[in-house]
Amino acid sequence: MKKQIRFLPLSAVALGLGLLLQAAPAAAAPSAGPPPEKHELLRPGLLWERMSEALGLNPEQKQKIRDILDSERKQAEPHRQALEEGRQEFAAALAKGFDEAAIRQLAAKEAAARTELLVLHLRAKSLVEGVLTPDQRRLARMAEVLLSMPERDRGPRSGRRGCPPESPPEEPRS
Repeated sequence: MKKQIRFLPLSAVALGLGLLLQAAPAAAAPSAGPPPEKHELLRPGLLWERMSEALGLNPEQKQKIRDILDSERKQAEPHRQALEEGRQEFAAALAKGFDEAAIRQLAAKEAAARTELLVLHLRAKSLVEGVLTPDQRRLARMAEVLLSMPERDRGPRSGRRGCPPESPPEEPRS
């Protein structure tokens, strides 16, 4: 949960842009070597690099977005810590036995922390969108829509069960 909250500000946009880059034709740049290992694809910063490349961010935009995300991350840290402490308090409360009043109080604290994290995330998203040009915003929103779909529905022929991609189209009957 900690990791999910840490990367909320642009996670949808970044992942969607990564998908868009994967879908781009390979003819754009020949591969210099073997494909990267799986762990290489998960290295920190790779998603940011791919996103900034796909959106065509200039250095000034990159710096502004980094500043926005750093600020959001710093502001969110106390709320993330409150969530972690809340998880520990829940475990301690349940170990003592079920006390509905205590559970409700802990749940209210957790809800408040989650609310603050959501507000921070949406504020950062709004600020980042303000840095982007209209075309970049359009690309980012398209990526966000792609990511909101289940993975099985993202590719060609999505939703057409029983029809393998290699099958030729049916010939018209005379």
